[in-house]
Amino acid sequence: MRREVRILVLGDGKSTLIMTLVKEAFVAQVEPVLPVVTVPPEATPDHVFTQIVDTSSKCDGLIVFLARPEDREDIENEIKKCHVICIVYAVDDDETKKRVSTYWLPRIRSLGVNVPIVLIGNKIDIRGEDVTNEMLEEEMIPIMSDYKEVETCVECSAKTLLNVSEAFYFAQKAVLHPTAPLYDSREHVLKAACEDALKRIFQICDLDKDGLLNDEELNLFQRKCFLAPLQQQELEGIKEVVRSSGNEGVLNDSLTLDGFLYLHRLFIQRGRLETTWTVLRKFGYGDDLILRHDFLHPPLDVDDECCVELSPKGYQFFTELFYVFDKDKDGALNNEELNKMFSICPTLPWDEQGQGSTVTNDQGFLTLQGFLAQWSMTTLLDYRLTLKYLAYLGYEGDTTQAVKVKRSRQIDKKKGRVTRNTLHCYVFGATGSGKTSLLRRFIGKAMEDNYTPSTQSYSVVNTAEFKGKFLISRTSLLRRFIGKAMEDNYTPSTQSYSVVNTAEFKGSEKYLIMTEIPPCCDHEYLSNPSKMNACDLICLLYDSADVNSFSYIAQITEQFNLINYPLVVVATKSECDLVHQRFPVQPDDFCRKYSLPFPLSVSVKDNFMNDLYNLLAANAMEP
Repeated sequence: MRREVRILVLGDGKSTLIMTLVKEAFVAQVEPVLPVVTVPPEATPDHVFTQIVDTSSKCDGLIVFLARPEDREDIENEIKKCHVICIVYAVDDDETKKRVSTYWLPRIRSLGVNVPIVLIGNKIDIRGEDVTNEMLEEEMIPIMSDYKEVETCVECSAKTLLNVSEAFYFAQKAVLHPTAPLYDSREHVLKAACEDALKRIFQICDLDKDGLLNDEELNLFQRKCFLAPLQQQELEGIKEVVRSSGNEGVLNDSLTLDGFLYLHRLFIQRGRLETTWTVLRKFGYGDDLILRHDFLHPPLDVDDECCVELSPKGYQFFTELFYVFDKDKDGALNNEELNKMFSICPTLPWDEQGQGSTVTNDQGFLTLQGFLAQWSMTTLLDYRLTLKYLAYLGYEGDTTQAVKVKRSRQIDKKKGRVTRNTLHCYVFGATGSGKTSLLRRFIGKAMEDNYTPSTQSYSVVNTAEFKGKFLISRTSLLRRFIGKAMEDNYTPSTQSYSVVNTAEFKGSEKYLIMTEIPPCCDHEYLSNPSKMNACDLICLLYDSADVNSFSYIAQITEQFNLINYPLVVVATKSECDLVHQRFPVQPDDFCRKYSLPFPLSVSVKDNFMNDLYNLLAANAMEP
């Protein structure tokens, strides 16, 4: 909300009106132009800094055309600088009324200024008794219909101090709580942007997603927006007002969306715009009825090399969100449930509704495991997107509390232990080596019958349990790892030597992201240190039945010095006959040369994976 308001006063009798406000008494003789009046925040209801600007009397009324050019220029500059304009006229003088619509309003509009305007009718103390409020209202309705910038009309008396301060309060209010973004005065309906914002707020406050706000939900909403609950009598009174409207605003003693919208339409029509604006601003909206940038993108101190992942509060929020939208309680979100969840967001956060890159059930619907895995991947790869959707979806409080910043991968590598819950593995391999099938198997999807080479990188995510095979080195440590005693006589090793066993980690389960890097995209990654440092492990894949497959991963390993990264070599298609690779060094010798574990043989076709995914996660955890 704006923290300062500049009010420009035009018309007949303006200086007297301003002086009466300042002195709190009627002053018959005043200066032609008053200096700028400054009202401190503590003296205003909304605690904002306010300035009231008088204008030259030479530019008033019929003598405006006789004013000096510099006077006309000054007033035009003031019109362009102000936040709201008050046009004063005398209710007993038809000529001053006429000038409002024949001169002032057209002149302001011609300058291209789009600020609210308040019409102030002065001297009601000498108005004829035969003039009724209805007659005056009929007089102003045509003006307000022709000039939508006219926010309201106020009548006052400088001589008797009647409604003087209220007139300027309405001017301030027109800036802080404007009608134009919320309400179409001609059609008497909420504007589309306002209605959409209120629908989002209703869905967020509808905690059980039954389409109704019960008393408990209404009071939670009331506390959030106005810091105090409603008494039961007040709740019943609100529902009775909605019932009396004749629409379907109350169902099962709870407020429907129609009832919620009706209440806000009623607030606006009765001049209580601050109520609706308070609600909108509490839920992140700016004066343009768009969610504020600071609401969607709160500041988070993240060094270039650090990682961001979901915190326990973040996982709790997404878990609760999943269950509340799983209306059929089948443990998965179908398309209708998923679309309903994101109906208050501008777009879906993922391609293919998040179903193409994580775990789904047999019908292709997103399971809780897949839902949380997807958000884990989103947060690691683009935490700003997660923060934005936390705000869209109604996370209560500071969205940065739903994520946590973890130390850099470089520090993890130095300490030999990764502290994150989400790990990232790049998969490199020649065309046709089985990268896509390997990733699809990880998220429980079958091999595709028709092979199509990948043309862009592709990521999947799932959980990995730490009972996987974990390869280590150094002789005594290796022997202990497989349950054998130390040898009495020490003999230095003359060649690499690997053992394998299962290792359980305290975390038991981590999220593993696997990103396929096809050869057509490899240079984008391999030649970019920041991209390469964004992974925890590299999986080098080759087709053990293709004589030319291994040469690709061997060459990129040597050319780009991949040996500096944690590596695992995998031989796919073990169901086929093993062939001699057309490369000067065979895979086993290559691994021996660089002190790498021998290639792990897998077969996606026969579902013989040799605990590959657990091994990848374990080696990522202990680089």
